[in-house]
Amino acid sequence: MSDLFQQEMAGYTDERLLNMVKQAHNFDSEAVQVAKKLALERNLATSEQLDNWSANSQQMAQTAERKYEQKEDKGTSPWTILFVVFIVIRIIIAIVRNA
Repeated sequence: MSDLFQQEMAGYTDERLLNMVKQAHNFDSEAVQVAKKLALERNLATSEQLDNWSANSQQMAQTAERKYEQKEDKGTSPWTILFVVFIVIRIIIAIVRNA
């Protein structure tokens, strides 16, 4: 499978290969490894830089996921509840005035 990836990805631009490494969390790990290998062959970056970029990408993805989970746990905002109560009162007043 790696050979197929490498043959297909050999035609990728330098920018696309680097973006795959920098956004490693969006791609299959095998594709990222092939992108790293091709980037090294083309002297686009050092091995350490490529490893740091992919590690940073994974870390950012995990941080974003944790923030999303924390936000999801908070429940309904007091402002949302206040807004819904306000709308319900406006509807009741409109019904009473028209009756």
